[in-house]
Amino acid sequence: MTNYSIQHIATVFPIDADALKPESNVGQRRNIIKEFSLNTSAHGIPGIARSQSIHNRIFWLISFVAFTGIMIYFITTSILAYYSYPTQTIIGAVDEWPQVFPAVTISNDFVSFISQTYGLCYTFNAETPKINNGKLHHNDENGMDGILQLDLYIHSQQYVPYLSNAASIVSMVHDNRKLPIVERLGIKLKPGRRHNLGYSKVVTTFLPSPYSTCANTVTPEMKALYDQFSGANYDYTIEICFDVAIQTYIYEQCGCVEPFQWSARFVLPFGSTTVIQSQLCNISDSCYTNATIRYASSPDILKKYAGNCGLDCSYIDFPLEISSSLAPMEWDIEDIKAFVESSSIPLPLNWSTTWRNDIERNYVGLDVICETTKVKSYTQQASLSPVDVLSNIGGQTGLWIGISFLSIMELAEMLYRLIRHQFHTFRIKLMQRNNTPL
Repeated sequence: MTNYSIQHIATVFPIDADALKPESNVGQRRNIIKEFSLNTSAHGIPGIARSQSIHNRIFWLISFVAFTGIMIYFITTSILAYYSYPTQTIIGAVDEWPQVFPAVTISNDFVSFISQTYGLCYTFNAETPKINNGKLHHNDENGMDGILQLDLYIHSQQYVPYLSNAASIVSMVHDNRKLPIVERLGIKLKPGRRHNLGYSKVVTTFLPSPYSTCANTVTPEMKALYDQFSGANYDYTIEICFDVAIQTYIYEQCGCVEPFQWSARFVLPFGSTTVIQSQLCNISDSCYTNATIRYASSPDILKKYAGNCGLDCSYIDFPLEISSSLAPMEWDIEDIKAFVESSSIPLPLNWSTTWRNDIERNYVGLDVICETTKVKSYTQQASLSPVDVLSNIGGQTGLWIGISFLSIMELAEMLYRLIRHQFHTFRIKLMQRNNTPL
């Protein structure tokens, strides 16, 4: 509207001519902001906008700023709590029958492997495609209760002098997909008795990164070591990961590996993609001993070579209740004697006169049985999920200044109107400068 038209209307009608003039750009922007402030659902802002006195406005402004600061503090605390990745352990129990019978490492007609301490060992019911058509045995087979019964004879006269300080059978009940570390975890069964190993099942599961440092990747070096176990499908194990890591470090320092860990002599040198079978260090060579000491005492070396050796992300334990009774019984003696004499292992020189005492000193009976169908589980879960964080933030904003998603949309609407108004003003000025009619 031109100034002439405004003055003409003001002459005809008794009104102030200034009232008919359009508002300035600043005034229009102020009106948009004031309309938002008066009508927003957020608390505090309407109080500031409608205040008639400076004291009232200062009161509402201080209140809004103070509560906004408190809100920001609690929201920041909630976000930081989420990114600390807290966890909780859920303990549960289920009745499971039938169960997969656990792997039992001990002797004969099983998956064979060589222990650096105990020599030739065997595992029953390891997961492998080469035995039982790749299927695991369950404890309800043939309508039975799943008892593994073994009668063993240790032939103590074959022990190497001074390398052993006791005569026993070493046994271990373990996960079907875990390599048995009998040197550390095996239990020794005394001859002259029949031992009962009653097991229960406990499943433990950890969350992956960033909630934990657990690992489940079988490295090429570990795979090369596992290939010695008749093709058994073994999973990641933290103990094996550390064994391989320290052997790799010793190899790079000495050109050989620790002789007492000769089963873990497969290394993958840094910068190489080929796993090699290393030579064993000479026992009298101090290089591997010194390298072991440096490895164990240096966090930097440990991080470099074993930084990926975390806890197993999932594993199954079989806690044992162990009991035993005297064995063998008199009526079993003759059968055991016939078995020993039919074996290919040489008999003691005085067997003909001491065979009864020899049997009592060398016979070991073993029963492995499932004690309970209850399976206990320990499952790591995140204490805070993204939904929990969002709920915490919504609760804090609603509690302190009453902001919701609709309040955010109101703010977005105000910003859109301000931008649109500014664009429209700029367009008018541009057209006026170019003398372009609207």
